[in-house]
Amino acid sequence: MVAASSNPPAVVLDANVLDGVLHPEKPLVYTNVDHIPAVLSFLAPLLKDRRDFPVLVLHLAITRTYCTSSLLVRLTSMLCVVPKVTLLPSAIVLCLTNRPSFIHIILHIAGIAVLVQRYMLGLHVQVHRPIFYNKVLNMWLPALAPIMGSTWFTYALHHLKMHHIEDNAPSDLSTTMFYQRDNFFHFCHYFLRFLLFIIIELPIYFLKKREYSKVGMLAFGELGVLLFFGWLATFRLASAITVFWAPFAAVRFGMMQGNWVQHSFLERSDPLGGGLQNAITVVESEYNERCFNDGYHACHHLNPRRHWTELPGDFIRRKKEIHESNAVTFKGQTYESVWWALMTHNYDYLASVYVYLGEGEAPSKETIKRMLKEKTKKFEWDDLIKIYGKQKLAKFGV
Repeated sequence: MVAASSNPPAVVLDANVLDGVLHPEKPLVYTNVDHIPAVLSFLAPLLKDRRDFPVLVLHLAITRTYCTSSLLVRLTSMLCVVPKVTLLPSAIVLCLTNRPSFIHIILHIAGIAVLVQRYMLGLHVQVHRPIFYNKVLNMWLPALAPIMGSTWFTYALHHLKMHHIEDNAPSDLSTTMFYQRDNFFHFCHYFLRFLLFIIIELPIYFLKKREYSKVGMLAFGELGVLLFFGWLATFRLASAITVFWAPFAAVRFGMMQGNWVQHSFLERSDPLGGGLQNAITVVESEYNERCFNDGYHACHHLNPRRHWTELPGDFIRRKKEIHESNAVTFKGQTYESVWWALMTHNYDYLASVYVYLGEGEAPSKETIKRMLKEKTKKFEWDDLIKIYGKQKLAKFGV
């Protein structure tokens, strides 16, 4: 162990801590991320915050979980080898091989499939709060994007410099507001718009803001990577599909599926009100354990700079505020399971996993179903004009 630093104590509330709030007879559960093996203790000074050691583990391919003892998390941790150790050399070999073996292709795809979600959420942590003091080290995870189904700079610029600025408003290129959010065909339109046209829409967004350096970053990072793997596909198609195009399509689908669910349940009276009015929370989920508490999305939008380990505690402190805002919380879910329930109109299931945070008797299942259905309804401009008036919406071109 290394000597204690001046950072906040690296003992954080576990995703299951809500049980201690809803059911006081149960003890609070804690997750300890302060334990750093002696063999790796020399790396601790590289970190701005010791609590980010699990993100460093993601960098280093340490086959050990720092979350809980659940079997799923342990197996995921053991299977998740970081690209710099395994997937990066594998990708290079595939790109240099005219006829890669079928076994190599399958193993490479399996490695990406196991790791990619945790990688993207580690990248999410990194773009919001760079974990290293050294600027070069902070480029480590983003630099691996092309072999993890992404491109250079696009995720950070889209998520940090566009989405968090616009906050699902009409000016947000990934807004869910004008879609019926339990309609599969609306989701297909939403996903395909992002997949096919973000390469055009995002540069135009920054051009309008006169942020020309970001346009240049996109031209190099997005267009450059796409052109390279397009060129590779002309003579090594199997390698290009395995290394980039298949993961690229899957990751972009996952990004839009996640954002769709995170912003599916909008408050009808104030959809532009911010995190509690337009984002959900997922608690008591192994997804939070694997992916750096990403389920606490409403609290994340309220303060994007808040450390990921502090989000469950912030959720508990805001319990009354969240309830009074009529914000939606689900228990034991992933974004994939909520998305599937929406696509299949399974509001019975969603109501059964809905968490009531108020005092006294919870509303009936039918009442919860009606509320959830109301929150997923498509907005029209006329709806927004009735709520806010044309003057307030003028900045959106109304």
